[in-house]
Amino acid sequence: MFNEVYKPEGWVQVAVTQDSISAGMLESALKGAGITVLIQKPAGGSAYMGIGGIHGVLVPPGQEDEAREILRDIWDTDDEGG
Repeated sequence: MFNEVYKPEGWVQVAVTQDSISAGMLESALKGAGITVLIQKPAGGSAYMGIGGIHGVLVPPGQEDEAREILRDIWDTDDEGG
């Protein structure tokens, strides 16, 4: 589902979005709070796929609780394991 090449070891998925626009909104909110963020794009994607596809929102270990709290206030998140 995701392109594992772009997932640093130990990073935690705190949300899943249906498109890159939503992922970007969550990324901006987290970065605005001083949290480091990585957006995990769909595997096998190309420039021709557009903005669609499942995107994971990842944060480094130790920042996941704060990130989830921020996201819970602004977004209906669908995280794994949380």
